[in-house]
Amino acid sequence: MAKIHLFEHRRLSEVNLLSGLAVESVTPLARSGRWRRELPHAESLSVLIWVARGQGRILLDGIARTYLGGTLIALPAGTPFALQPGPITEATLVRVPDLFEAPMPGDPAMLRLPQSGVQAELVALLDALSSRGGLGDPVACRAALGRVILLSALVESQRHRAIPLPDRPVARRFVHAVEGVVRADALPQIGRTIGILPDDLNAAMWEASGMTATEWLSARVLHEARSKLAEAGASPAAVADALGFADAGALTVALREGPGREPRIIGSAGVRRDQG
Repeated sequence: MAKIHLFEHRRLSEVNLLSGLAVESVTPLARSGRWRRELPHAESLSVLIWVARGQGRILLDGIARTYLGGTLIALPAGTPFALQPGPITEATLVRVPDLFEAPMPGDPAMLRLPQSGVQAELVALLDALSSRGGLGDPVACRAALGRVILLSALVESQRHRAIPLPDRPVARRFVHAVEGVVRADALPQIGRTIGILPDDLNAAMWEASGMTATEWLSARVLHEARSKLAEAGASPAAVADALGFADAGALTVALREGPGREPRIIGSAGVRRDQG
């Protein structure tokens, strides 16, 4: 049998092409690392979330949406979101590498999949990817690449089942602007950038998401702080300085709130206010 080289024209190995591929379970019982999903943030890779059972809420591009079982949520890389599962949610989150041969939707989408072979096909692909074993094995890599391509094709074939999403341009502009300035003291700067006063931003975000602009920024900064502190060698003092806190102590106070609580403390007296 002749050896088949996938993606040979890109001169990348299958292992490199699959860099970042990850499959994780999302349930109320999976408490470890919940902040990574439940606090507002944006992923560097496209994200697929298959909700097999239960219901919950997702803040998608700054807009609150309820999801039900049987929903596939597709998020392009860089889409700000926060996933808040309900008490009986059973879901799978997949971070999908950027592959020319396996494109993901260019805009956020929520797809209601029929209870037919489509759901069974999706579940089989996700199960196979989650149990793929070590990707150092060339055979396992080729199999995983094939499944990612099939996953892309399945999503594309179901785009006609997309649930209409409301248009909240101010909220969308704000949450994307936050991704460019993830600092606890950045609200005035962001308001100037998009030409909207902070009070108006707060009102628009509250209407769209149930969070004010201040609360969204606070929660986003909390996610960033936890992410940076999880990196090897990151010191609290350096993280506090990078994110606009007065000192490491103020950062510690913010982190003490933890996921699942109202992140209102950032933006208080503990935040450094730069001049200008």
